[in-house]
Amino acid sequence: MLGHGFWLIEEKAGGRFVGEGGFGSFKREIDPPFEAPDQGWALATWAHGRGYAHEAMAAALAWGMSHFARTDFVCMIAPENAPSLKLAHRLGYAEYARADYKGSPSILLRRP
Repeated sequence: MLGHGFWLIEEKAGGRFVGEGGFGSFKREIDPPFEAPDQGWALATWAHGRGYAHEAMAAALAWGMSHFARTDFVCMIAPENAPSLKLAHRLGYAEYARADYKGSPSILLRRP
């Protein structure tokens, strides 16, 4: 309905479920509010550290830049989620704020 969302990520060989990722319109009540499309991802634990997330989310970014006609995106990651923070930085995201979201601390990141 919105023209975007999350995709299923699976292994090319065998089709095993890896996770999901893409762009959401979550309408989060957060301060500061998001002013760009929100990218997110979640992978199965067995898939961590194998490059799947980077490959899939880099492809999603390329799609997003074309679809949304922009290069700036945001994401929100828990401070203890080191693998996702590392991936976000590899994808060009940088921290711009910290916020409390539904009682949990969150790092807000933005791509320029």
